[in-house]
Amino acid sequence: MFRHKIILLSIFFTACASPAYAQPVTKVVNIEDFVFTPTGEAHKTSVAATARMKITQTAIAGLPTVPPTPSLTRTLVIPPTPTNTATAAATLTPQATATMTASPSPTPTRTLTPTIALTPYCQEPGGLVIPEQVDSAILGYKVAMRVYLPPCYKDFPERQFPVLYLIHGLNQNERSWNEVGADKTAAIMIAKGQLPPFIIVMPEEKVQQDTSGDFAKVLVNEIVPYTDVHYRTKPNRLYRAIGGLSRGGGWAINIGFQNPDKFGAVGLHSAAIFYGDDSKLVSWIKAVPPGLMPRIYLDIGEEDILLESVKWVHFVFTQQGVRHDYFINKGTHTLSYWRDNLPAYLKWYTTGW
Repeated sequence: MFRHKIILLSIFFTACASPAYAQPVTKVVNIEDFVFTPTGEAHKTSVAATARMKITQTAIAGLPTVPPTPSLTRTLVIPPTPTNTATAAATLTPQATATMTASPSPTPTRTLTPTIALTPYCQEPGGLVIPEQVDSAILGYKVAMRVYLPPCYKDFPERQFPVLYLIHGLNQNERSWNEVGADKTAAIMIAKGQLPPFIIVMPEEKVQQDTSGDFAKVLVNEIVPYTDVHYRTKPNRLYRAIGGLSRGGGWAINIGFQNPDKFGAVGLHSAAIFYGDDSKLVSWIKAVPPGLMPRIYLDIGEEDILLESVKWVHFVFTQQGVRHDYFINKGTHTLSYWRDNLPAYLKWYTTGW
């Protein structure tokens, strides 16, 4: 019995003197395995470590121990939050900077500058109507006419303009198309950008009983050349049109089809075809050279006394394969009818100008 006590005391003092005694917890309990290993495997490791720690602590109960403070403190002070915070800041900052830098790169000023420089700016509210007289060697007297000039015509001396020749009806004069509103309507529509700037020439047929063709000769051989010389026109059939109302429409079809090299468009508004011209219309159509057939506008009021005559013209055009714009509108043979349809007339005439 005494021998057993001596053996136990020897074992005790040997354990106290052993180097392992100075750090029993540090070697037995690995705090990294205990706290940070993945779930499942970490549980087994922590249980084994706990068992070993309990055995060791029981064996050295009552003796001074060194607590495992350094291991615990060093392991628990490293949280994962700073890493996440730094990553978020690094991600957000370049995204905001890239977006702000890319958006202002387009520069519209470069596109607008040449447009303003190349487009003349006009402050004139309307056009100008000029009374004119042309010395006619054919008739032996001066032919009166009125010339409408578009807004700012005088301000751009290098610009040329298309010309529309409008002929009045029976018992009317060179002022009749002004009474219909040709100049005012053109000025308003040009100002709104609905029409290009153009010139309107409104000549007078002084002796209206004559249908021999003298007025046609005067217009083609004297009035048109006079206009091209004294005004800045585009002297080309594609930029020259002729039209008329009532008797003026009769002159328009007479002059237009016999001079297709001079006029690219012919407007027949409630046209009164001259006696004898009805039998010539087919031959005029067939005589037009290829590629020179003018554009044609044909219209009439549904209550107009000339409705059947205009329907016949439409039939001839259709039979001969002549393309034309044909309209039967509400109204009769009055200034109000032509005034109501004037915007449509002007849009049609200026197509392609």
